[in-house]
Amino acid sequence: ILFLPKNFYRKLNEKKLTLYMGIIFIGIVDLAFTFADNYSNIFSNKAENVILKNIVLLVACIIIIGIVDVVFFSIPLFDLFKKFKKESQDIEPGTKLIKLMKVYISAHFVLLPLEILIYLAAKNINSLNYSVVFIAAFIEMILPIIFSAAIARGINAIYDFQPIYKSLVFIVTFVWSYALGFALSYVIDNWIMRLFM
Repeated sequence: ILFLPKNFYRKLNEKKLTLYMGIIFIGIVDLAFTFADNYSNIFSNKAENVILKNIVLLVACIIIIGIVDVVFFSIPLFDLFKKFKKESQDIEPGTKLIKLMKVYISAHFVLLPLEILIYLAAKNINSLNYSVVFIAAFIEMILPIIFSAAIARGINAIYDFQPIYKSLVFIVTFVWSYALGFALSYVIDNWIMRLFM
Protein backbone atom coordinates (compact mmCIF):
# COMPACT_ATOMS: atom_id res chain seq x y z
CA ILE A 1 0.00 0.00 0.00
CA LEU A 2 2.87 2.38 0.84
CA PHE A 3 4.35 1.98 -2.66
CA LEU A 4 0.90 1.98 -4.35
CA PRO A 5 -0.70 -1.28 -5.58
CA LYS A 6 0.56 -2.84 -8.80
CA ASN A 7 -2.97 -2.69 -10.23
CA PHE A 8 -2.84 1.10 -9.86
CA TYR A 9 0.21 1.25 -12.13
CA ARG A 10 -1.24 -1.26 -14.59
CA LYS A 11 -4.32 0.94 -15.00
CA LEU A 12 -2.26 3.98 -16.04
CA ASN A 13 -3.25 5.03 -19.54
CA GLU A 14 -1.79 7.07 -22.36
CA LYS A 15 -4.16 10.06 -21.97
CA LYS A 16 -2.11 13.23 -22.23
CA LEU A 17 -4.33 15.53 -20.17
CA THR A 18 -3.49 13.71 -16.94
CA LEU A 19 0.17 13.65 -18.00
CA TYR A 20 0.19 17.44 -18.41
CA MET A 21 -1.52 17.85 -15.04
CA GLY A 22 1.08 15.53 -13.53
CA ILE A 23 3.95 17.55 -15.02
CA ILE A 24 2.55 20.72 -13.40
CA PHE A 25 2.22 18.82 -10.11
CA ILE A 26 5.89 17.77 -10.33
CA GLY A 27 6.94 21.36 -11.02
CA ILE A 28 5.04 22.52 -7.93
CA VAL A 29 6.57 19.77 -5.77
CA ASP A 30 10.10 20.55 -7.00
CA LEU A 31 9.80 24.26 -6.21
CA ALA A 32 7.40 24.35 -3.25
CA PHE A 33 9.80 24.05 -0.32
CA THR A 34 12.44 26.37 -1.78
CA PHE A 35 9.82 29.03 -2.47
CA ALA A 36 8.26 28.56 0.96
CA ASP A 37 11.67 29.34 2.50
CA ASN A 38 12.13 32.41 0.28
CA TYR A 39 8.54 33.68 0.17
CA SER A 40 9.20 36.93 2.01
CA ASN A 41 12.19 37.79 -0.20
CA ILE A 42 10.15 37.22 -3.36
CA PHE A 43 6.72 38.64 -2.54
CA SER A 44 6.85 40.74 0.64
CA ASN A 45 7.36 44.51 0.48
CA LYS A 46 7.59 44.49 -3.29
CA ALA A 47 6.05 46.85 -5.83
CA GLU A 48 2.89 45.57 -7.51
CA ASN A 49 4.58 45.19 -10.90
CA VAL A 50 7.44 43.20 -9.32
CA ILE A 51 4.97 40.87 -7.58
CA LEU A 52 3.09 40.34 -10.85
CA LYS A 53 6.36 39.65 -12.67
CA ASN A 54 7.39 37.12 -10.00
CA ILE A 55 4.01 35.36 -10.18
CA VAL A 56 4.27 35.00 -13.97
CA LEU A 57 7.87 33.86 -13.62
CA LEU A 58 6.90 31.33 -10.95
CA VAL A 59 4.21 29.80 -13.17
CA ALA A 60 6.69 29.56 -16.06
CA CYS A 61 9.30 27.94 -13.79
CA ILE A 62 6.77 25.40 -12.50
CA ILE A 63 5.98 24.31 -16.05
CA ILE A 64 9.60 24.27 -17.23
CA ILE A 65 10.99 22.44 -14.19
CA GLY A 66 8.10 19.95 -14.33
CA ILE A 67 8.82 19.18 -17.99
CA VAL A 68 12.58 18.93 -17.44
CA ASP A 69 12.19 16.67 -14.40
CA VAL A 70 9.74 14.23 -16.03
CA VAL A 71 11.43 14.15 -19.46
CA PHE A 72 15.00 13.86 -18.16
CA PHE A 73 13.98 11.01 -15.87
CA SER A 74 11.79 9.08 -18.28
CA ILE A 75 13.42 9.21 -21.73
CA PRO A 76 16.89 7.84 -20.77
CA LEU A 77 15.31 5.01 -18.75
CA PHE A 78 12.81 4.31 -21.53
CA ASP A 79 15.69 3.84 -23.96
CA LEU A 80 17.48 1.57 -21.47
CA PHE A 81 14.40 -0.52 -20.79
CA LYS A 82 14.12 -1.35 -24.47
CA LYS A 83 17.16 -3.56 -23.84
CA PHE A 84 15.42 -5.26 -20.90
CA LYS A 85 12.27 -6.32 -22.75
CA LYS A 86 11.47 -9.87 -23.72
CA GLU A 87 12.11 -10.67 -27.37
CA SER A 88 8.42 -11.23 -28.07
CA GLN A 89 7.24 -8.16 -26.19
CA ASP A 90 5.72 -5.25 -28.08
CA ILE A 91 7.12 -2.09 -26.55
CA GLU A 92 4.35 0.25 -27.83
CA PRO A 93 6.74 3.23 -27.82
CA GLY A 94 4.32 6.11 -27.34
CA THR A 95 2.09 4.36 -24.82
CA LYS A 96 4.93 2.91 -22.76
CA LEU A 97 6.78 6.22 -22.53
CA ILE A 98 3.68 8.03 -21.28
CA LYS A 99 3.01 5.26 -18.77
CA LEU A 100 6.62 5.44 -17.56
CA MET A 101 6.24 9.19 -17.06
CA LYS A 102 3.04 8.61 -15.11
CA VAL A 103 4.76 6.01 -12.92
CA TYR A 104 7.38 8.62 -12.03
CA ILE A 105 4.71 11.24 -11.35
CA SER A 106 2.64 8.82 -9.25
CA ALA A 107 5.62 7.93 -7.06
CA HIS A 108 5.74 11.57 -5.94
CA PHE A 109 2.39 11.03 -4.19
CA VAL A 110 4.24 8.55 -1.96
CA LEU A 111 7.13 10.99 -1.48
CA LEU A 112 5.24 14.24 -0.83
CA PRO A 113 3.67 13.50 2.61
CA LEU A 114 7.07 12.38 3.91
CA GLU A 115 8.76 15.49 2.49
CA ILE A 116 6.16 17.70 4.19
CA LEU A 117 6.77 15.89 7.49
CA ILE A 118 10.54 16.40 7.20
CA TYR A 119 10.12 20.06 6.23
CA LEU A 120 7.83 20.81 9.18
CA ALA A 121 10.15 18.98 11.57
CA ALA A 122 13.13 21.01 10.32
CA LYS A 123 11.20 24.27 10.72
CA ASN A 124 10.13 23.43 14.28
CA ILE A 125 13.22 21.51 15.40
CA ASN A 126 13.68 23.59 18.57
CA SER A 127 10.18 22.81 19.84
CA LEU A 128 10.19 19.08 19.04
CA ASN A 129 11.34 16.30 21.32
CA TYR A 130 14.35 14.18 20.44
CA SER A 131 12.38 11.13 19.27
CA VAL A 132 10.40 13.11 16.67
CA VAL A 133 13.58 14.72 15.33
CA PHE A 134 15.24 11.29 15.16
CA ILE A 135 12.28 9.81 13.24
CA ALA A 136 12.27 12.75 10.79
CA ALA A 137 16.03 12.40 10.25
CA PHE A 138 15.69 8.65 9.69
CA ILE A 139 12.89 9.19 7.16
CA GLU A 140 15.03 11.76 5.35
CA MET A 141 17.86 9.23 5.07
CA ILE A 142 15.67 6.48 3.62
CA LEU A 143 13.55 8.78 1.46
CA PRO A 144 15.55 8.12 -1.77
CA ILE A 145 15.15 4.37 -1.18
CA ILE A 146 11.39 4.64 -0.63
CA PHE A 147 11.02 6.85 -3.70
CA SER A 148 13.07 4.54 -5.92
CA ALA A 149 11.24 1.47 -4.62
CA ALA A 150 7.87 3.02 -5.52
CA ILE A 151 9.10 3.85 -9.03
CA ALA A 152 10.66 0.40 -9.50
CA ARG A 153 7.42 -1.24 -8.40
CA GLY A 154 5.50 0.75 -11.01
CA ILE A 155 8.04 0.05 -13.75
CA ASN A 156 7.95 -3.69 -13.12
CA ALA A 157 4.15 -3.52 -13.17
CA ILE A 158 3.91 -1.91 -16.63
CA TYR A 159 6.83 -3.81 -18.21
CA ASP A 160 7.16 -7.55 -18.64
CA PHE A 161 10.92 -7.76 -18.20
CA GLN A 162 13.04 -10.85 -18.34
CA PRO A 163 13.55 -12.07 -14.74
CA ILE A 164 17.27 -11.30 -14.76
CA TYR A 165 16.53 -7.61 -15.39
CA LYS A 166 13.75 -7.12 -12.83
CA SER A 167 16.23 -6.93 -9.98
CA LEU A 168 18.24 -4.27 -11.83
CA VAL A 169 15.30 -1.88 -12.15
CA PHE A 170 15.59 -0.62 -8.55
CA ILE A 171 19.35 -0.03 -8.83
CA VAL A 172 19.04 1.84 -12.13
CA THR A 173 16.11 3.88 -10.81
CA PHE A 174 17.88 4.75 -7.56
CA VAL A 175 21.08 5.93 -9.25
CA TRP A 176 19.31 7.94 -11.95
CA SER A 177 16.70 9.57 -9.69
CA TYR A 178 19.39 10.50 -7.13
CA ALA A 179 21.61 12.06 -9.82
CA LEU A 180 18.67 13.92 -11.38
CA GLY A 181 17.48 15.15 -7.99
CA PHE A 182 20.95 16.50 -7.18
CA ALA A 183 21.16 18.28 -10.57
CA LEU A 184 17.69 19.81 -10.23
CA SER A 185 18.41 21.03 -6.70
CA TYR A 186 21.54 22.75 -7.96
CA VAL A 187 19.67 24.39 -10.86
CA ILE A 188 16.82 25.57 -8.62
CA ASP A 189 19.06 26.95 -5.86
CA ASN A 190 21.71 28.55 -8.06
CA TRP A 191 19.88 29.53 -11.25
CA ILE A 192 16.11 29.65 -10.78
CA MET A 193 16.09 31.49 -7.46
CA ARG A 194 18.40 34.20 -8.82
CA LEU A 195 15.71 35.16 -11.31
CA PHE A 196 13.52 36.36 -8.42
CA MET A 197 16.14 38.34 -6.54
